[in-house]
Order: sequence, then structure tokens, then C-alpha cells
Amino acid sequence: MLFVVRSGLCAPFCQGCVGVRCVRRGGFLFLSTNQIATHMRRITMIASLWMLCCAMVFSCSGGKKANAPQENQPTPEAPAAPEATAPADDDPNTIPPEVVDVANATNYYDNGQPLTANDLRLIVRYNDESRHCAYYTQRDNELMLYQYNLESRKVRVIDLSKMDITPKKEGQKEIKPIIFLVTQIIVRGDRLYIIGSNNSNGIGYAEYLISYNSLDEDFVCLDYGVEIQLINDNRQAVVRSGRSTTHTINLP
Repeated sequence: MLFVVRSGLCAPFCQGCVGVRCVRRGGFLFLSTNQIATHMRRITMIASLWMLCCAMVFSCSGGKKANAPQENQPTPEAPAAPEATAPADDDPNTIPPEVVDVANATNYYDNGQPLTANDLRLIVRYNDESRHCAYYTQRDNELMLYQYNLESRKVRVIDLSKMDITPKKEGQKEIKPIIFLVTQIIVRGDRLYIIGSNNSNGIGYAEYLISYNSLDEDFVCLDYGVEIQLINDNRQAVVRSGRSTTHTINLP
């Protein structure tokens, strides 16, 4: 069977036909039944591909036409930046392991039990242009200070019973502190103020008020007596030198 097709309409479909031929008669092209079936299969294939492409575009656009402006859609928010957290080593409340190790190695007054971080406390921490260190001590024995370098992580042991302390002068007399027990350490600015005693019994008992300058790293005895008490927000000290004799000094 032959089908009549106007000349020029068959060209797009006849290109590439193999083993078939079109018969041209009087300006018309006559297609055979096989050629018509071949062309219909091609048209069906093209239509299927087109529908598949449309379905993919519809799915990717979220059910809306591709390239169509989507109104009332919230602008996606950028993920919040994580909060900066200080490293564990930078936490002033954390006792560095180097300090714990040195405290155990130099713990001359131990009870046989090793020290842990819970046995130590921070006194003060300096981290400025001139100083990068922190001072620690034992909770039950403040006679030992540990100066910790924040940069090199080296520890310097300060045994107050063995330090060279500038004595207090009274005329020609110099009072050299003898410290075997520390009862109080407070910090004000660049200085540590230490109240210690010779831990003696009876008439020979004496307390000493020591100033430690963290810039110069020197110890100075400010005063002594049988009792010393800090007052006025640790800006003054009341020193009792006898049963009824007291005087007040200003802390430098």
C-alpha cells in the first residue's frame, strides 16, 4: 500500500531511511506502509523524550515552572558562625599538668598521697605585654608557690621558707622574716600580699606581712607583729605588736 505525501513533507522523515524508497509522482511522494510505521515509531520516541524532559524540569523546580519567579519564598539564612571557644590550655581555672607534676616532685610536706589538680588553686594570672605567667599554690599548704610560664610552660618553684626577703628596717635594726606557715595570700594589681608566720608557740610567735612585686619579682617585708589583719578592701593592714599596741599601715 502506498500513501501520498505532498512533496517536501517527507524529507525530514525520509532522511536516514535504509532499505526503503519514496516514489515521487506528479509532485507527490508516495510512502510505503513500512516507511509510515518507521516514521510513526520515531515520532512516538521523540514525544516520549519530550515528556520525560518536561517531567524532570517540573520535578526539579518543586512543582513550578522552570525559570518562573518564586514569590513569597523565604531567603535561606546563612548558617550561624560557631562561637569561639578558648582552648582548654587557656582556661585560667584549669590547673596545667606541668604544675601538678612539679608540685608532686617538690612536695616536701606530703602525707604519702600524690597531689592532683584539685589540690591546687590559681592565685593570679598575668598575660600582658610584660608578663605571661600564672601563680598557683596548694590549697592546704600555701608556703609553696608555683610560677607557670604561659609561653614556655616551665614551672618555677617559690618556697617562701627559703626565699631571700628584704627585711624591715627599724632604725639600725633589721627584722628578717622567718616563714614556716602562710595563712593568707591576696592580690591587688601587680602585687601579692602574703601573711605568714614563724609557726612558733608562745612568746616567740610572730607574723609577717610580705609584699611580692610580680614585675620585679622581689619580696619585701612590710611589717611584723603578733597579729596582722587586712582591712579597707585590702588597702590597709592593722598590725598588733603587743597586747594593746596596734598601728595601721597603707599597702603600697
